[in-house]
Amino acid sequence: MPKQIAKWGDILPGDIISFRYKSTDKSKPVRTHTIMVLNSKFPKKLKSGKKQFYLNGLKLEASNINVFADKNESWDFLKELGWVVAVDIPHGIYRVRIKKTYIGPFGVTKKLYERLKVSRVGRKAKFRSYLYNEVIKNAVFIEPIVLAPKRIRMLKEQQDAEIRGEASWRRYLKTRKIDEEEYED
Repeated sequence: MPKQIAKWGDILPGDIISFRYKSTDKSKPVRTHTIMVLNSKFPKKLKSGKKQFYLNGLKLEASNINVFADKNESWDFLKELGWVVAVDIPHGIYRVRIKKTYIGPFGVTKKLYERLKVSRVGRKAKFRSYLYNEVIKNAVFIEPIVLAPKRIRMLKEQQDAEIRGEASWRRYLKTRKIDEEEYED
């Protein structure tokens, strides 16, 4: 599954992206980072009074080493954040539509991060901030995710039925007399 090139202006909270970033420590090499975006351009006022922008996210992969051991852990993590939406099923591109209770004016609020810190799968993903002016100097890619075949089939069905949330999915299952466990491994 190939990653897809994107534009920095199109990146939203819930996207899973990768990019190359040079650490502020000049002795460290440029590395590829894969994150789940929480805030695509977060303003922060520094002690000097100057305002800087940051890209905030949860680190999912570093130098091609995935944080999650298996497909079920990946799914649990995505569901913890919100509603998983299929963007491009054949290429494994998905986005998380983060729950409204966790969205603020600049993206995700601290409330979500606090909740993830105490969850079993959320503890594995580490919060990271990157200087926005530095990060946009390099290309950004939407990353594919490997999910279990039953989950992919469920997302395809949701996409075909134009289901947009948890409540409508429950109604869909009920009207067709489908047990939700049919989509679980």
